[in-house]
Amino acid sequence: KYVRVAIFTRSGSSITVSPTSNAYTSGNASEPAIEFDPDTSGKFILTFNNSSNDFSAIVGTFSGSAGSESFSYGSATTIDTSWQQGEPALFPTGTSGNFIAVAENKGTAYPNMRILTVSGTTVSASGSTVTLSSQISGAKYAPDPNDRNSGIVLRHSTQSSNRYLYGLPITISGTTISQGSETQLSASNEYESTYTYAKIAAVDSSKYLVIGGDNTNQRLYGFVFTVSGGAITSYESSRTLISTTAFGSISY
Repeated sequence: KYVRVAIFTRSGSSITVSPTSNAYTSGNASEPAIEFDPDTSGKFILTFNNSSNDFSAIVGTFSGSAGSESFSYGSATTIDTSWQQGEPALFPTGTSGNFIAVAENKGTAYPNMRILTVSGTTVSASGSTVTLSSQISGAKYAPDPNDRNSGIVLRHSTQSSNRYLYGLPITISGTTISQGSETQLSASNEYESTYTYAKIAAVDSSKYLVIGGDNTNQRLYGFVFTVSGGAITSYESSRTLISTTAFGSISY
């Protein structure tokens, strides 16, 4: 159960794959996420749960021609001993060297965020972990494509009561994460959250696309909501059926 990395290079329609590199070899690792440093060629950051199931991070670099890259790593850093991450994702912020980590806390099942700072091959977390909701819910994040210091978190409401979708605007200043006013996006339609969390992607700074499986008929739907001035201004007024095939409880 190591954390392993490979680089895929596309040239036209051909794909070249690097040797597989072991980034973390202490065993019992899980739930890795990776993101390139947009400001430094050949550098990336990894987060994962270490051998003690604690949220950890490591910086890697690679060089060499496609298919024969070599890798090196800094030292793994434990970020938070109370956070075992699930379904993690990493995004660069508007501050060079800073990344925002988004993941479920498996201990509480609440969605968390934290800013990580990369300097050379060292990663640190001088800010604090932010809990986005005290409800059991999955959370996905989509940064504003024109402003990496803002974005929208999509989450489900508590599974035991209903499965509506909510949108939460996020702003970032240095290592501080601020939350805006949360908005219920789906007024009556409930979306599957036991097996397949809904996903979100930015279309542009004012429009976000949501894809999710309906909890009742198990079909896939999509809808768009809008954002203005950092606040959500429209919701799921209508949605589009994407697939007429029922996906069932074993599909992800």
